[in-house]
Amino acid sequence: MTAAGGSTNPQVLLRFGAKVNSRIVGGQVWRLVTPIFVHIGIVHLAFNTYAIHVFGTQIERTFGSLRYLAIYMLSGIAGVLGSFAFSPHPSAGASGAIFGLIGTEAVFFYRYRRAFGQGGQQRLYNILVVIGYNLAFTFVASNIDVWGHLGGLLAGIALGWWLMPQYAVSITEAGPRVLDLNHPRRWGTAVLAAIVLLVLCTLVAIALRARSI
Repeated sequence: MTAAGGSTNPQVLLRFGAKVNSRIVGGQVWRLVTPIFVHIGIVHLAFNTYAIHVFGTQIERTFGSLRYLAIYMLSGIAGVLGSFAFSPHPSAGASGAIFGLIGTEAVFFYRYRRAFGQGGQQRLYNILVVIGYNLAFTFVASNIDVWGHLGGLLAGIALGWWLMPQYAVSITEAGPRVLDLNHPRRWGTAVLAAIVLLVLCTLVAIALRARSI
């Protein structure tokens, strides 16, 4: 993007796939996905890369790579869709997906707050502080996509609840083993349901947007 004219250049952002409502209404629905991978300036990219490292590493280690990928992508798309539905301004960035990861981590530590003891409760408190601070900053700053952040956060909370590991202890000859009872069939069904819901919401949002453009 820098070589093409600069990642803060509106025309470059348009060519590389930023969210532009009129283009989505015109049939470029892939713009609900591509903004997740497009960033406005090196600071934006660096900040989001660091945030993905901090929260993504923990989620991938706990949920596994496939569930992590599903949470990241679907939360990101939900964030773009929220922005498309409620904000007229062009936007780009992985912030919706990152808020989804934060929401997922919050519900995980809420679910196991007693199992992890005081350390788990402190982690939950820290995550809630991070969410509160970032939401407050989101509403105060004028150049931040509020609806994109909220859409990603809500999607992450819902996906985290349905995709999180369901731990159980099994006693074997080799000793106790911790099992995950949330089998791929169960969480895979939740992923498919989320995809169907996003498609339906997209159709409704496009129909409503088409009337206002």
